[in-house]
Amino acid sequence: FARQRRMMSHDAAGLAFAGGTWSGIARDVDTLYVNRWGRPLMVNTHQADTNANFMLSGGSGGGKSFWVHDLAMQELRLPGARLYLTSVKADYRKLALAYGRYVELDLDGAHSINPFNGPPSPANVEFWTEVLTAMVIDGSSASHVTREERLLLGDAAKLAAEDTAWRYHGARETLLAHIVEKLAGFEGRMGSQLAQRFRDYHGDGKYARLFDRASTLSLEDRLVFFNLRLVASMSCANAVMLAIFRFVDSVMTDPQLVGVPKTLLVDEGWATQRDDFSARLVER
Repeated sequence: FARQRRMMSHDAAGLAFAGGTWSGIARDVDTLYVNRWGRPLMVNTHQADTNANFMLSGGSGGGKSFWVHDLAMQELRLPGARLYLTSVKADYRKLALAYGRYVELDLDGAHSINPFNGPPSPANVEFWTEVLTAMVIDGSSASHVTREERLLLGDAAKLAAEDTAWRYHGARETLLAHIVEKLAGFEGRMGSQLAQRFRDYHGDGKYARLFDRASTLSLEDRLVFFNLRLVASMSCANAVMLAIFRFVDSVMTDPQLVGVPKTLLVDEGWATQRDDFSARLVER
């Protein structure tokens, strides 16, 4: 009865479905809801030509967070399902602590989101260049990176990853400090000048604990809630969003997880679309 009263409101009726393009989502999973007249309603949130994407909107207190909690609980009943949430509020902390992993990112915390993992493939090098560029710009609209500087950043990341793969037989992530070391070692002033612009992100820098350590994220976690409250207004926010969305995207496109239901819930989405790369990942 309590459930019916909560779901007999306009929040569930306000769903708008649109087709997406992520692969590997099962399409035959129905979820039980109760409509505003109290009758059972079977909804398949993954049903679409490709994948289902939808936006849930409503006023404060309209039931959005309640609906997301309910959706999460039903999704987790499905074998192997993966669920990722991002928000600038702590609304899903208890849910994550009870059923998955709670990741509150801050400058002194235990979590690292090192994005420099995987082989030095063209796609990875392109992404690493985007992250390094975000770090160099460091949230400043007045800063910019030239084409030559971007190429140098990509070369440094590629060389560092190749060294890491050779030293550890591909079983270890590349660290930002190693990339900066490669930059500083390039001939000419451009490399050393670029290396100086990473001072906040490695070594004793204020953001080093987030980026210059092995990642603490795991592909085995079925539910992960990223609380971005403390970092959303910092100059490192763009790099943080890139790292998180890249991690989620790697799960969504993992060939070993084809057929496993996977969901990304972006709460307060306006706060997470800080750069074009993250926006494109969410759009895709």
